Amino acid sequence: LDLLINSLRMRPDRIILGEMRRQSEAMVLFEAMHTGHSVYATVHADTAPETISRLINPPLSVPPNLLKTVNLNVVMFRDRRKGIRRVLQIAEFEAEKDSARANIIYRLSKEEDKIIKHSESLKFYEDLSRHTGMSQNEIINDLKDKQRILSWLIKNNIRDLESFGKVMNAYYRNKQLLDKAVSQNNKKFILTEKASEKEDNNEEQFRGEDSKEQKQEMIFDKFEIYNKQKLKHQHKRKSHKNSGKRTKR
Repeated sequence: LDLLINSLRMRPDRIILGEMRRQSEAMVLFEAMHTGHSVYATVHADTAPETISRLINPPLSVPPNLLKTVNLNVVMFRDRRKGIRRVLQIAEFEAEKDSARANIIYRLSKEEDKIIKHSESLKFYEDLSRHTGMSQNEIINDLKDKQRILSWLIKNNIRDLESFGKVMNAYYRNKQLLDKAVSQNNKKFILTEKASEKEDNNEEQFRGEDSKEQKQEMIFDKFEIYNKQKLKHQHKRKSHKNSGKRTKR
């Protein structure tokens, strides 16, 4: 609990709590969400409605009206017989003063072993649009682009943390390079050290171009200062000569 409170004083971008166990922890997390922090936490529940039940009842006892600060509830399913994990449900919470309910947007089709749409979102896309300034079509296209990259990762069995990190790094630092690798189905282009070296070289090139521009600006400034000083000096000499002529007369 003390760590959570201290972390809020550091104005973190994200707060991650392994599991909510006590009411004090839950209240700190929900207050952090309410003030705009990005929070991730887990709780033991089998379905989205059961998640709400776990949150609003003892020992957590979170007031139902605070659940509207939750963006999404992702319910994981573990098939012990097959030894696999799947996303079972993706839901949003509708909360009022004394009650809350789950709106399940996507769910797992066990027969097809894939996520299918269950119902329309009531607020999630609207919240995204408000916070990002993107239209719903732009959000959908952005999700499709991310889906394309994630599908490519699955197809090429890129699952270890280091390789996944390189792909995410390329997505945010050099999207064109990643798009080229995905379109050519060339994972070595991204995962080898040469790709990261190429990114660093590009950055150095950009920094080099910036430094050239800065040098040119400095030279121009110095030249301008020199001209001003020269004109000022010439003006003084001219004034001195004119005063000398007046004295002689």
